Amino acid sequence: MINLQKPKPMSLKTVASGLSNKRRWCGLIPVSIAAHSVAVSVDLELMGYRPEIQLMGLLHDAPEAPLCDMPTSLKPFTFVQIDERLVSWSTLEDMWAEVLLPALGAGWPLPPEVKVSDRRAMSFEAFNWGLDVPRKFGEPSKGFSKQELSLLGKKDFINRYKELTNA
Repeated sequence: MINLQKPKPMSLKTVASGLSNKRRWCGLIPVSIAAHSVAVSVDLELMGYRPEIQLMGLLHDAPEAPLCDMPTSLKPFTFVQIDERLVSWSTLEDMWAEVLLPALGAGWPLPPEVKVSDRRAMSFEAFNWGLDVPRKFGEPSKGFSKQELSLLGKKDFINRYKELTNA
């Protein structure tokens, strides 16, 4: 059993399984978190960033494997109790990221380039699946077509990880 309040390292396969079995945008689109993560990593590659940054892009949502895909707009208003204190959802995600990313060979904290690419992928998703959200996420990423993105999964996540880490 996973204690969500006490982050521990997880294997690549466990993270990939968790991310590939959860859908983005609270299930409104047929895209897994794993597929979104691959798209972010490939977008960083297309923008010319080093493999180390691309790996951070691939793993940027790793905390959502044991947790869930909390909509960005809800994170500031969502708190969890850890021991005697309340912490924000973002803090809980950061606690997990501080453990998971280094355990999988990626740096932490994430550089701003990863957030830019994440926003570009969010824009692509919102636009291509007709979500009624403001266009505040920036220019959409162009690494995959709508159909290709919806077909990416666990195997693609693991293969991208191996490609970036030479594993």
